[in-house]
Amino acid sequence: MLPPIKILDFTRLLPGPLATLYLADLGAEVIKVEDNKQGDYVRFMPPLLKNYSPLYLLLNRNKKSIAIDFYQEEGQNIIHRLVQEADVVIEGFKPGTMKKWNLDYETLKSIKPDLIYIAITGYGSKGKWANRAGHDLNFLGYTGILHHLIKNEVTIPPIQIADVLGGSMHAVIATLAAYIHKLTYHEGQFLDIAMLDATFANTHMLLSSFLAMRTELPPGSDLLTGGMPFYDVYPTKDNRYMVLAAIETKFWKLFCHTVQREDLLPKQFVFGEDAKLVRHELTQLFQSKTQNEWIEIFDPVDCCVTPVLNYTEALQLKHFQEKNTIFSSNHTTEGNFKSLNIPIFSEKIIRHDRQAPAWGEHTQEILEKLQFSEIQIDNLKQQKIIL
Repeated sequence: MLPPIKILDFTRLLPGPLATLYLADLGAEVIKVEDNKQGDYVRFMPPLLKNYSPLYLLLNRNKKSIAIDFYQEEGQNIIHRLVQEADVVIEGFKPGTMKKWNLDYETLKSIKPDLIYIAITGYGSKGKWANRAGHDLNFLGYTGILHHLIKNEVTIPPIQIADVLGGSMHAVIATLAAYIHKLTYHEGQFLDIAMLDATFANTHMLLSSFLAMRTELPPGSDLLTGGMPFYDVYPTKDNRYMVLAAIETKFWKLFCHTVQREDLLPKQFVFGEDAKLVRHELTQLFQSKTQNEWIEIFDPVDCCVTPVLNYTEALQLKHFQEKNTIFSSNHTTEGNFKSLNIPIFSEKIIRHDRQAPAWGEHTQEILEKLQFSEIQIDNLKQQKIIL
């Protein structure tokens, strides 16, 4: 799908590698530029399948790896030669880190004037907080999101909302937008993806509620966080759960008719004590049957009543199997394991079947393309400039 766009990926952990996974699956040539001291340490983060972490395998398919000593000038010079042929550089270090290695935007721009440079940061490349450390949970705490996940006790989301929504997806958007700009105006640019700001920029529902109510409602009281009985999660007879998400009136009507509770028809949009009474009625209703019984009742009824599955059940969901959302991968050393596809369904998508690379697996291949001789490559290995 993508034209031949070459990306040098200096990122580690989750946000950057997930962004470049999307771009690689869409057809970009992604080269993981790793240092030869430890590389992307997710590769060996336990628990391991055999030699590698499954997270590393999931995030790094369709990429190549070159391992270079960033700290030595000769290693930096190799990267500068790589940059001459690249379209995009993506990095996720603290601001100022790449400058120590002569790999910052200003340095690389002088080598490649139309270079697109994406920096994924926690708090931005400038400002008083620029050099603060931070992870997903910190960003959720600052943005008010985590506050609204605390009802009776703290609930930590099982997916990294800020890392993925704030970091990965915004990096993909920025890369594609900047590349279109480059094709049109022949200009590169520096793009700063601050995960805190990018996460906060997606709190539209919280802000809408704040503007409408002129105050912040307690956790679990907003329209889509449990404040309305028609949009909530209810326990079943066998201690499982069902989701009721009948926002539209047509769905609420169909739900009420299905469970033969027409008396609830006028009580969709209720507040305060009335809402508590309706929720109590619905709780008793759902607790009268097991989850499987409710699934059988509502499977043919399209009114947004669905089961709460555990992850094992989700992996086996027929929908994901049919759409190839989850598929089997095979790695030379790690064997078979399940992988997640990017959820973009198009006949034009370019699929590659390249397994996640070993540390520095493609160093020699990439250097040979840069016209390094075998003698030069051997010398670089002996000097420990490359792995």
